Amino acid sequence: MVLLENLAACFGDFPKIEKNSSVMFSVIHNTVLAKMFLLLYHKKSIRKLNSEMALLGADMEDDVTMNKQYKKVKYGLLLYVVSVYLSLLAYGVDSLRKCVNEGTPFYTVVTYYPSYNSTTDVASALRVFFYMTWLYMMLPMMAADCLQIVHLIIMAYKFITLCNHFKNISKDFTRNKTNMRKESAVLKLKFGCMQGILMHRKLILLIKEVNRVFGMIMSLQVCESSAVAVLLLLRLAASLLSFEIYSCGWHLCDMFPQHQRDIKYLVLISSAQAQKSLILKAFAIQELSYATFVSVARLTYSIFAVFYK
Repeated sequence: MVLLENLAACFGDFPKIEKNSSVMFSVIHNTVLAKMFLLLYHKKSIRKLNSEMALLGADMEDDVTMNKQYKKVKYGLLLYVVSVYLSLLAYGVDSLRKCVNEGTPFYTVVTYYPSYNSTTDVASALRVFFYMTWLYMMLPMMAADCLQIVHLIIMAYKFITLCNHFKNISKDFTRNKTNMRKESAVLKLKFGCMQGILMHRKLILLIKEVNRVFGMIMSLQVCESSAVAVLLLLRLAASLLSFEIYSCGWHLCDMFPQHQRDIKYLVLISSAQAQKSLILKAFAIQELSYATFVSVARLTYSIFAVFYK
């Protein structure tokens, strides 16, 4: 079907609206195929990444945060799937309306064969078949999109979990220094800081792996639509980490200068590391940020307006 769409875009003789549609579908569906093949190419890396993400920080996760993560994934993907299929059904209904009311051929995706003016039963059957193929083709396309979105949401909540960890060790220290030996409370705070810093270091490595595995797919997604907005959740969650590290309670350990100095150095290094922006790039060139989201949203609308005209 995609091959016939490419032929239609290059050599097809269609009215202006159908010709514009053939070019649009050719570009979009070639992008879809590229994302699907990239996903298959990185299958083993994705499995390994899933295992590492599941284990990292599992002992720090709480039910409230995990329920929020689950709901965001569940309802976000549900809305995405529903919106995609409502759009596809709208294409079919509109084409069927024109076919019944205006006597035009049933056209959704525009292919080189059958020709535009062909009204034979075989041509009609092929057009319906290509429409059904399009509906099926959206399943692996949505899988490619949803998989990267799920990974980005999970990584965002890993950073939220890490922020909560530093909040918790600060609260525990404030509570424990009155209920147990002060030195034991300081040592527990020190151990908690080291745990958080180690998780942060591993998170940075995982972010790099996510970018390596899904970088090209996200790049194609930038070209295809404005779904880059999902990346903003991850960057926002990571940006809150530096403040939580600094507020962990290290300054309250002044009764043990040696331990306070050790914790201060850990906090200083980790806070500086956390202040570095997470940078994910499209095609290793264009930084994926809020500015990118705005520009892509405008470009998406502009392209739609051009094709509509």
